Amino acid sequence: MDEPKTGQVRSLLRALRLLDTVAGRAEGMSLTELARATDLSAPTVHRLLTTLEEAHYVRFDPATRRWMVGVQAFLSGLAYADGMGLRRLADPPMRTLFGLCHETVNLAVEERGTILYLHQLGDPGASLPGSTPLPVHGSGVGKALLSAKTDPVLSRTLPALALTRLTEKTVPDLPSLRDQISRARRSGFAIDDEEHLSGVRCVAAPILDRGGRPVAALSISAPRERMGDDRIGQIGMLVRQAAEKVTLQLGGRPH
Repeated sequence: MDEPKTGQVRSLLRALRLLDTVAGRAEGMSLTELARATDLSAPTVHRLLTTLEEAHYVRFDPATRRWMVGVQAFLSGLAYADGMGLRRLADPPMRTLFGLCHETVNLAVEERGTILYLHQLGDPGASLPGSTPLPVHGSGVGKALLSAKTDPVLSRTLPALALTRLTEKTVPDLPSLRDQISRARRSGFAIDDEEHLSGVRCVAAPILDRGGRPVAALSISAPRERMGDDRIGQIGMLVRQAAEKVTLQLGGRPH
């Protein structure tokens, strides 16, 4: 006969049900929506969400006041689905990229405004260490991820961004940022033209899951003298193609 469930087990089951509910909405859900969808009280939902947030299974977007799936939930789900993990899935396309361009290739995700570098090939000194707070508007990876978000999500997210100037070339205002996002959508890749570090350019393309959500990005970074205007478009297309290969392996469809 089954033993009665303890309070800890009941809390765990509620947390898992909550995580499943959050994962079902690409644009995220408010606390009130989650309480209604799970038939749990708002205080209980908030307590469970904050616990899941500590472990990076969910994240809270202060700009939209909505809860969304965190990077750890994605990585755990990916490990179950293919027994590999994002880093191992992306490694072959990244090695192909490095062989073609001979520049630093990065795999990164965004978690609560922080760019997390999961994998890198090339010169370790050419980019940033594992977890560095990079504002999305001033990085190629960040703008690539923004370009793959839906218009409703962008309309809530962009006005809340603090457009901090990191270099003289950092995007200065929302109209300029929206223009860069539009160009990234048309080309399939975003460009950081010395906007985070003077003298360094970066080209990035988003990786999408089966729901069309941006979950990571591939990028190539190099000194400006090695990524001139005559080369940056060519590299951008190669990065886009590599990101699309990973997207397909995740069951997604490139835009």
